[in-house]
Amino acid sequence: QDAVKRSEKRAALPPKLDLKMRTLLSDALAEEGDLTGAESVLKVALTRAQTTLGKDYPTVLLARNSLITFKNERAEYAAAIQEYSALLKDAERVLGAEHRVTMTVLGNLAASQYQNRELDVAEANFNRRAEVFSRKFAGDWKSILNNAVNLAAVQSNRKKLAQGLADIDKAILAAAQNQAFPAELANAYSWRGFFLWKLGRLDEANAQMQSLVTRFEKAYGENDVQLARYRLRLGLVLIDQLQIDKGKALVTKALPKLIESYGPDHQTVRDANAALTQ
Repeated sequence: QDAVKRSEKRAALPPKLDLKMRTLLSDALAEEGDLTGAESVLKVALTRAQTTLGKDYPTVLLARNSLITFKNERAEYAAAIQEYSALLKDAERVLGAEHRVTMTVLGNLAASQYQNRELDVAEANFNRRAEVFSRKFAGDWKSILNNAVNLAAVQSNRKKLAQGLADIDKAILAAAQNQAFPAELANAYSWRGFFLWKLGRLDEANAQMQSLVTRFEKAYGENDVQLARYRLRLGLVLIDQLQIDKGKALVTKALPKLIESYGPDHQTVRDANAALTQ
């Protein structure tokens, strides 16, 4: 922030460095919870960069992508979708349909569509992204896993359970072949447990979720929201296996952290409360 202030009093910085500094400042403000300040800084950065570098410069396109995320933070999903769609066309025109920047924009567009309950187009866009990564960026298992987790959320809402399990298994295999760490696979394994549970394969779901719970208890301790989520899923599986007391005990243990992290009206918390009252 001091460097940006000093730059205002001296000769202009090289345009790419100016954009990078302001983007980093925006990121830092966002991490501190100052989303208004972060958005304001990024708007200034984008305006300056569009003037000096041009609207079609790749990092300028990325800055537009980052700026749109603030609309998602305010749950302005329809507006975000409109702007991501326009940006996607620009990225495809300038960089090509399968460029990494284009894929970043496509993923964010799909995520906004999911939040806006436009599940069919969200699924199509996540699938398009998965196909490109499997063919062109097979070594980028982190992006492959992230896309698979997002796609799993869409598929669960569309009741595509068998397809969701197949897609998550494919992503896990790709990550394992690239020596991913277990913690980085956790969300994918959690979705795998979810699909197994919903498909009625309760013993497999139990084993999958028990493995995650045990690993996170050892690695991260009680004050971890991921552990609370995994305990909830394991508890729900146990209840369906008629191990009702054991399952409810796990749900009860998870509930305070879930409320603290998500608030009392979040769907995850409602699911937990529903399990305790059945």
